[in-house]
Amino acid sequence: MRSMLMRLALGAAAVFPVFAFAPAVRAEDGEKPAKKEFDDEKIAADWKLCKARGASHCRKRAEYWSGKGTAGKDLFFLGLMWNRGEEYGKAAEVLTQFLGWTPPSDDAGAVSANQKNREFAMNELIMIQFKTKDYAKTVAAAEAFRKEFESSAVAPDSWVIQGHAHRMANEEDKAIEAFGKAAEAKKVAGVLDLVDVHLAAGRVDAAKEALTKYGADLADNPYVAWMKDVLAAVGNAAPGLDQSRSVGTSDAPTAWDKPTVLFFWGMQTAMSDRKLARTEMVAMSFGGKVNALGVATYKKYNPQTMKVELEMTEDQEIDWYKQLIAKEFGGRQPPSIVVKQDWLDGLKIRWENQITVVDAEGKLRYARLNQEKPWDVLTLEKALQAMTAGK
Repeated sequence: MRSMLMRLALGAAAVFPVFAFAPAVRAEDGEKPAKKEFDDEKIAADWKLCKARGASHCRKRAEYWSGKGTAGKDLFFLGLMWNRGEEYGKAAEVLTQFLGWTPPSDDAGAVSANQKNREFAMNELIMIQFKTKDYAKTVAAAEAFRKEFESSAVAPDSWVIQGHAHRMANEEDKAIEAFGKAAEAKKVAGVLDLVDVHLAAGRVDAAKEALTKYGADLADNPYVAWMKDVLAAVGNAAPGLDQSRSVGTSDAPTAWDKPTVLFFWGMQTAMSDRKLARTEMVAMSFGGKVNALGVATYKKYNPQTMKVELEMTEDQEIDWYKQLIAKEFGGRQPPSIVVKQDWLDGLKIRWENQITVVDAEGKLRYARLNQEKPWDVLTLEKALQAMTAGK
């Protein structure tokens, strides 16, 4: 998307030339020193540089330090590099080695480093094991973390991830128990995920009961309040697709004839093309039983000027959306539509990246906050499986 914005801005400059006046650079000033990209001497310093870079860079740095025979307290930084490099199996292996390492009692620096980094490493390992899809090890890592750091501020988070691991292993009763532990600690994610287990399975009354039990003390939280509205609206007829305008490169559906995943985005949504493509891939995995649909609304936003223009017409904004999708979006994209705010309100679509599902009867069936975490797509798949079972 950034490339499109730059291209559009350059197009504007071609029509309305922009002259920049920069102060002259004196020869004696010399060139600025090159920004340091890595540190071959100290892995801790290298990690500080590494974590600001992409996955490919971090993999290369992790390979370098692995080749040097990194051991002891430095395994902590190596594990983080592998994780940032998206080599989750190697990250889990190295962090496990770090956690099994005992610093020499006469090395005050090593003892201090171990105490400082151990809690973080154990907590990080929970999510890393989840990313490897080894759900038994995820549960074991979560339980080990709470055993050693029972009073940690992030202990409720470990229950949330453990709940997802149980859920992905089809251990629903254990997932409900884990999410309940997080909900008891007033962890909003735990409350919402507990509701999600029931909602995805079609148990709307159980979902409402869970929200009433654990959400009472969190009623002022905007996400809890939103979920209450969603549950009240589940089963309501969705707004008609005839009230929308298609802006994608493929025709949008004209009827709710099969379960349809809606992804809410806008011109300023980061990496929206990738997120929409992921939504399409989820739908495709159901072999034609599920539709995917991008949904946006009118914001009067001009991507050329990067400003809201109150005088912008709907037709002008539609043209901006069409240009963005046709010229900049790669990969297989779902159809996309632009709708008015009351259409969104009818489906309780409120948050950027929100996932919503309308069933084959044209009724609101499911909605989930989407933070691009590993389980967001997996839980969506659970809901779609329930809706398409036997069809």
